[in-house]
Amino acid sequence: LGGLATDRWGALRTLTVGTSAFVLAMTGLTILWALRPITLPYLLPLVTLWAGSAFWNSRAIAARIMAIAGGSGQQAMALNTSFTYLGVALGAILGGVALNTLGVAFLSPTSLAIGILALIVLRVSR
Repeated sequence: LGGLATDRWGALRTLTVGTSAFVLAMTGLTILWALRPITLPYLLPLVTLWAGSAFWNSRAIAARIMAIAGGSGQQAMALNTSFTYLGVALGAILGGVALNTLGVAFLSPTSLAIGILALIVLRVSR
């Protein structure tokens, strides 16, 4: 779906929608934490939105990189892949630190803050 959206709307709009979906999911999970215990029918739509947003952006990122990089597209994509893995590692570290220092209740608010930061970076990068 992210690839179809990229073809129809362009990379930046698709990235904005995908990142906004992530922010919405983290906002919902943060609110539901305060209301726990929560039954599966309330949790499932948010987890589905969260999972979908994780895969939504990859085509848009690739399209944007290739458009910006021009003749160096392959090298830029390789660099993007390296930074993706670095981001996964740093995210795991940040999640572990948040979990150890603040507790499980702060995992979704921490993710929400990072998602908002990503939206700001996206806005500035236009």
